Order: sequence, then structure tokens, then C-alpha cells
Amino acid sequence: MSSLKISPLTKIGSAYKELSEAFKASNPAAVAVVLGPTGEVGREVVRNLLSLGAYSKVIVATRRELEYDGPNSDKLVQVKVDYDNIEKHKEDFKEASTCFCCLGTTRGKAGKEGFYKVDHDYVINSAKMLKENGLRHFSMCSAQGANPSSMFYYPKVKGQTDDELKQLGFERLTISRPAFLVCEREESRPMERFFGAIISGVNKLVPNLMSVSTADVARAMVSDSFEKVVQTPVVTIYENKDIVEHASRLD
Repeated sequence: MSSLKISPLTKIGSAYKELSEAFKASNPAAVAVVLGPTGEVGREVVRNLLSLGAYSKVIVATRRELEYDGPNSDKLVQVKVDYDNIEKHKEDFKEASTCFCCLGTTRGKAGKEGFYKVDHDYVINSAKMLKENGLRHFSMCSAQGANPSSMFYYPKVKGQTDDELKQLGFERLTISRPAFLVCEREESRPMERFFGAIISGVNKLVPNLMSVSTADVARAMVSDSFEKVVQTPVVTIYENKDIVEHASRLD
């Protein structure tokens, strides 16, 4: 499998930069780990983290090598991971203080069992391992409509995963629930292009209701990790509108 090139941000808003610098000053030894760094949201998270340079290290748990030659490239640590045996990598992530979990697939790509393994098992098993390591903040990219009681399989699994994460007792748990993700996908998904055209029309009437860019999801997740929390434990849930509004305040 070929490597994946990730480019740095071309523009960083002043508010975003100030948050980043304040976090770095208060947490000079903070280490981030990114699960699922080659997915659409994951690679946006990686490019934000490296472009800003607020974390002393950015550890990516990947099966595919990343290419990055922008600012803070020396902070990138790549771990070739076996998500089926994540416990074997416990030592690799022992320094991590914040995890950005962007793991995810589709039933169409992985089948029903494969989808559950990635979107539930990989997430929960990784979270348990990181919690045992002392990780303080787990930031999860979930999905709009996540509900363990849903009659539909996709939101049901997403909801089950979210609920099980809440039971692990992280000092901070952030769950972001984006709607339809707008991006230039590396792989072709004809049905997503079809629904994307429909959603684009709806958004002209009701902005930010049914979609959000992967860039905004990543910016919201990363900037949330910079914010000070007075009292823990705390669970924060961002619905789609919240994600868009959060990202808009970073310019």
C-alpha cells in the first residue's frame, strides 16, 4: 500500500493560534495520539496538530505510512499498529495525554461484522488500553443520530460505542457527532456523491443542518483539546451545529 501525503495548513486563524499557544505554554509535555489517522477526518486532525505544534509529540497509530514535510515534522511519531491486538502497543502510547479517535468504516466496505469490529471493538479496546495507561482526554469522532436504541444498525452501533466510552471514566470525554462529511475523498463512493448532491440543496435552505466539512470537524476536535476544564470528569457532546459554530470561532 502506498504512503499517504498530508500537507500542512495554509492558513491558521488568530483565535485558533492563540488557543494553541496558550495550551502549549501550560502543557509543554502534552502528547497526542491519533487513531485512524489516514481516514478523512483523521488526516485533517493530523495536519492541524502538526501545523499548530502545540503537542510535544503526535503519535499516529497507522497501518499506512504518512508523508509530511511541513512545520513540526520532527514531532510526528508513526506506530505501525495491529488494531486486532492493540494491547501489544500499550508501551508505544504510554506518554499520550490526549487521544483523537477517528476510526470508522462502512457496512458497504467492511460488511456488517467488519463495521462493528472497527467502529465498536477497535474503538473500545483502544480506549480501555489508553485509560489503563493514564490517558486523561479521549476525543471521539462519532456520528449524527448516534443512539443505542435506534432501529437502524449504523446509529445503533455508534450510540453503543459512545455509551460504553462514557463508562470508562476518562477525566475528559469529548464526543463529536458530525452529519454528512464533506470532503475530497481519496476513494470513490458513488452513493455518497449522490446523497451529497441532495444534501447540498437542502443546505442552501437550512445551512449546517445535514453536513459539515472534515476540516471543520478536525478544527473543532483539536481546539476543544486546548480548552481549560475546571472540574473533571466531564463529558462534552458536540452535535453537528455545535461543530460548525465551534470551528467558525477559530478564524
